[in-house]
Amino acid sequence: MKKFYSLSRSWFILMLLLLYQLNCEAQKKASPEIQSQVASQVSFLVHAPVDLPALLERKQYDTMGYYLQNWKNSDYPNLEFIFAMQVLLAIQSDKYSSFQLPFDCLDYLSVYANQQTAMLIKDKSFRYYIDLEYPYRYDATENVRGTILFIKSWSRELIKTRKLTKSQLFICRTLTGDITEPLVEYRSDPEICPDIEQVQEQLQACKKRHFIDERNDAGRGTLGMMVGGWFPTRDLRQVVDAHPAIGFSFGWRNRLNEVDFTYTYRFIHTTPQPYTCLKQDTLYSKNFYEGAYCGIDYTRYLVHTNRTDIGVVAGMGWDYFNLTADSEDQSGDDNRAPGSIQSFNWNVGVRYKYFVRKRLNLGLVARYNMLYYKNTESTTLDGNAFSIDFTIGIN
Repeated sequence: MKKFYSLSRSWFILMLLLLYQLNCEAQKKASPEIQSQVASQVSFLVHAPVDLPALLERKQYDTMGYYLQNWKNSDYPNLEFIFAMQVLLAIQSDKYSSFQLPFDCLDYLSVYANQQTAMLIKDKSFRYYIDLEYPYRYDATENVRGTILFIKSWSRELIKTRKLTKSQLFICRTLTGDITEPLVEYRSDPEICPDIEQVQEQLQACKKRHFIDERNDAGRGTLGMMVGGWFPTRDLRQVVDAHPAIGFSFGWRNRLNEVDFTYTYRFIHTTPQPYTCLKQDTLYSKNFYEGAYCGIDYTRYLVHTNRTDIGVVAGMGWDYFNLTADSEDQSGDDNRAPGSIQSFNWNVGVRYKYFVRKRLNLGLVARYNMLYYKNTESTTLDGNAFSIDFTIGIN
């Protein structure tokens, strides 16, 4: 027992020494070459709190613009700060235009507001790191603190000295910290910033065009699942009645045409009343039902919008229902009626699809199925059937 304790203590001491060594390695300073490389990569942020206020004081607006653009094109741009100062510079130099706002301007404002709030609330515990090439990163906390304070004072000065539009005032109040959640403020009242509302409308229009373009690309495969019901008419309804159905389909489509192989299975195996069928010169009485449809469908879409497809569908295939269960067929029961009753199925209907995403869609297929179940010298099975299926699929 003492030996085990001594061995365990040795391992514990060894682990402590290993952790200490790793910690020492982690704290080793990078080589001068690495330090020089890091300094060049973060130079814009490092010098921004000093250089930009000096340029602003001297009214060297063009130089400020070049500085911000070069920073934006650098390897490690801080986009939320660059955006904030570019907007303030545009207001300061009377060159502000809503057309210059990027699509993600609201995201930049939100990120900036979060950074500013974190700096004010956490103060000494606030940290801002820039991840460089592994395993290096730069602690830019003081640089960011100085940059935020500069942006804050600059935007406050513009509010005091300029007659700002609603959009400019919204942006400046966010940059001063008066608005801490710009996204929430905007969503509650989009008119608080008409310029951002215009940008968001343009963004949605671009997304809509992109959505349509991707849906209208070259032919692609289709795959879907369906669940619905089968509703016969006339004598067929009296004998077998309606049944739920499940199924699947797969095929190919382009913008306005679609071809699918479809299989649906109808279950609930009892019929409302017995029916007779003649098999092998013997008349059997049964109340079992198990049906299916297997065929090829063609859809021509007549309505094609950014999220909706509506078209006519025509199909043909084989429709049948079994007279006995599979287990009954294999049981050796001499009283069973073997086989099934079959019919060619020609159907027409309407297909509707709503695209929740560029590929994923929900839909509905309603058909009228023309059937002829031949049941000679037995219960009449005249009638056709309506079928309605709800679908979920990908294109």
